[in-house]
Amino acid sequence: MSAIGNRTASPALPQIRAATHWLFGQIADQLAGQDPTAWTAVPREPSTTPPVLAPWDPSRMQASSTPTIAADDGNRIIAANTAAAELLGWHPSDLIGRRITTVIPEHLRERHIAAFTSLLLTGQSHILGRPVTVPALHQDGRLIEISLCIQTQEATDGRSVFVARLSQILQPTHPAHAHQQSEGTERRPGQVG
Repeated sequence: MSAIGNRTASPALPQIRAATHWLFGQIADQLAGQDPTAWTAVPREPSTTPPVLAPWDPSRMQASSTPTIAADDGNRIIAANTAAAELLGWHPSDLIGRRITTVIPEHLRERHIAAFTSLLLTGQSHILGRPVTVPALHQDGRLIEISLCIQTQEATDGRSVFVARLSQILQPTHPAHAHQQSEGTERRPGQVG
């Protein structure tokens, strides 16, 4: 069996460079007749940059009043707190196991999949750690404008967990529109209900 078959978990994002070197090294070594080396047996060089990942604690997420959803590197929702589920019109347990595209509007799904695949292959993202405003798909089919910030954290098995903190952006009511509505409902003297 090749060393690739022995790997049980995908490398976390900071390990992508090491995994790439290991993979290409395995291809060259095995073509030259050498025995395979498992990913876990490859010595890691100390990084010159601090790790980007923070440990993922699902209990902290569940207790938070900030709407939060976590997805794995397979693009599946692995946790959603009550605040996030309510914002999106779901029960938290109904979101678990679904693809994250469940809450992404159809017209943005291909862009999400392309960007997510690129992130997994290169480790580079344009939105990680930065707040972005996007529409989200509510369970009833309507779009709601949200601000989200995605952080990468590391699960105990070494895999990356993508934790998104959400907040709904409420559309402001225009004063002229509000004034017209109030005029239409005002009662005149002597007018009955």
